[in-house]
Amino acid sequence: MLKLKNYLFLFILVVFNGYSQDETIIVNTEDDFVNIQEIKPKHTFNVVLGLPNTLINKPFESIMRGIVDVNPYYQFHLPNSIGFGAGIRYTHFTINEFRVPEKLDGVMHAAGAFFKFGYERFYTRRFAFDASVKFGYNWFFVVTDLNKLRKGGPYKFDAGFVEPTIGFILSATDKSSFRLTIGYTIQGFIFKPSMLGTEMNGGWDAKQYSKTSQFITFGLGYTYYIGKNNN
Repeated sequence: MLKLKNYLFLFILVVFNGYSQDETIIVNTEDDFVNIQEIKPKHTFNVVLGLPNTLINKPFESIMRGIVDVNPYYQFHLPNSIGFGAGIRYTHFTINEFRVPEKLDGVMHAAGAFFKFGYERFYTRRFAFDASVKFGYNWFFVVTDLNKLRKGGPYKFDAGFVEPTIGFILSATDKSSFRLTIGYTIQGFIFKPSMLGTEMNGGWDAKQYSKTSQFITFGLGYTYYIGKNNN
């Protein structure tokens, strides 16, 4: 978490330093010189690294601590800035040992894939905005000492998810950019302490077990623009 905060701080410094320079920036493409404002990528490869923070479902929020959320994906852009993409996802959670009903240790892995639909456009020579929605599916593996003892291995399940996301993008060159992202993930499962291998309910009210597990992710990403721009 500390390292991610340091990267975010470094990114902000780069932004302010960049805007302190002359805004008239010219970059070289294959055939001629164009303003960064004219960048209209057709194909992009993106990687976003984020810090997930659990919400809504009280047992999930109290027990599970998000460590990392990684999303590499490809995206195709139409000339009108509408984009379609697909990628894979990995999310890692650890267990807060001070909030579990009985002593246990372990982690939860979530691996999956998604499709992405959104709108991304440069509004100035340096700045672009992205608004999108991901639709995906995850496979979960809850690895704890109690699951190994009582079930003979990890507790496994799968569920879909929906994630609306916004991104604030700063161009680095005509071929690359960096972005800050905020995503809100709604998962299609209800977290229960029994998934961890414990037979205790933790003392939470029954209505807390009727809410889906959700989390918000603050991320830092890199984008590489492939090939020629859209006309």
